[in-house]
Amino acid sequence: MPSIKADSLPGDGLRRLAHVLLRKLHHDLHAAAGGTHSGIHRARKQLKFMRSFLRLVREAIGDNSFKTDNLLLREAANRLASARRASAMIEAVAKMSYLTDGCLPALRQAAQADHDSQMGRNALSTEVTEALKLVEQVQRNSADWRLPRRDLWLYVKAMRRSYSSARKFLKLGWECGEVHLLHEARKSVIHQLHHLEIIRPAWPEILRPWQKQLQVLREFLGDLNDLEDMEALLDDQSSAFSRLEDKEAVHALFVKRRGDLVEGALPLAKKLYSETPETFALRINAIWETIIPPREP
Repeated sequence: MPSIKADSLPGDGLRRLAHVLLRKLHHDLHAAAGGTHSGIHRARKQLKFMRSFLRLVREAIGDNSFKTDNLLLREAANRLASARRASAMIEAVAKMSYLTDGCLPALRQAAQADHDSQMGRNALSTEVTEALKLVEQVQRNSADWRLPRRDLWLYVKAMRRSYSSARKFLKLGWECGEVHLLHEARKSVIHQLHHLEIIRPAWPEILRPWQKQLQVLREFLGDLNDLEDMEALLDDQSSAFSRLEDKEAVHALFVKRRGDLVEGALPLAKKLYSETPETFALRINAIWETIIPPREP
């Protein structure tokens, strides 16, 4: 994904980046009209990144503009969600192959059956066309975004908000054992990951490995959410998962997989979110300001 350029003022760099991201998103949605898994996946990744960007400039553009454009981007993402969700179940089963359980072949067949059925029902080209219209509206709205050129703390506060949200929901999720809270945490982890990517030129030697560890945590949390979704399909009469014969063995497999994911995610989350939001913000401010050109005398 693109980043700001070194030696650019915060507002100038972010405005240029907004144009690049929206143009690329428009291009990827056109490419997704073919309905291929890879095309849909790229378009959804771009939509997530653009929504993270919007959070980064939220303090600058104001809550009204943020809410309007975030709603448009969320609706665009929802237009592509069903096709992606069907593919996610296939990927989730594939990631359990290391468990070598006897019910895995039946799970693979159910996931593939749901995928084929979903892809057959959806008029993907129509959904992509509607998503494209929504993104074009955001492009028009972006002309009114006012991004202060030098007010760095305005953008750092937005990064602090995402960090704080991830930290809060991770803590609550682990304490309560509620996957839906961890899913909320994952959303903010993704925003933080994207924010670090945006400012990566400020200190790539540190920010790049930081991003990699956030990506690992993101995948753990995403796999936990996919597992929860798959378990819900066991009771969904419209899904092939509901017709699996040995559901007791399937539940036992899910328990083992969930334990493995928590074992991997929990220590990593504690390391990545050990500092307070205030300390995090001060550190980001110190890193980012190193690439801001000085005021002219």
